[in-house]
Amino acid sequence: MTASYESFLTDVHQSCRLIEEATREGLPSYLGDLRARAVVEWRIYRIGELSNQLRDLLHEQIPAVPWRDIIRLRHRLAHHFVYIQAHRLFAIAVIEIPKLEFALRRRPNT
Repeated sequence: MTASYESFLTDVHQSCRLIEEATREGLPSYLGDLRARAVVEWRIYRIGELSNQLRDLLHEQIPAVPWRDIIRLRHRLAHHFVYIQAHRLFAIAVIEIPKLEFALRRRPNT
């Protein structure tokens, strides 16, 4: 089943909020908190999966976002998760996810 654009936006905004909550206490806390790491991994995975389902529309609607990179990260989380370093995922969560949310909030009206 393919996600709709509006359900994609809702899910991504929820994911961004949950990721922010899971990383709010900083890297040392995040590294020691299995639940926080699981939230970040799962929510970034969801963003990538939904982005893959809507990739053509997203490239058209919001071309400034690196959708291919997001989809590749989802692939790594799904198939090569043992090689994902927690501190790198934390950096993505606190640097790139807020940029994504900002870009989505500035999207043109559809």
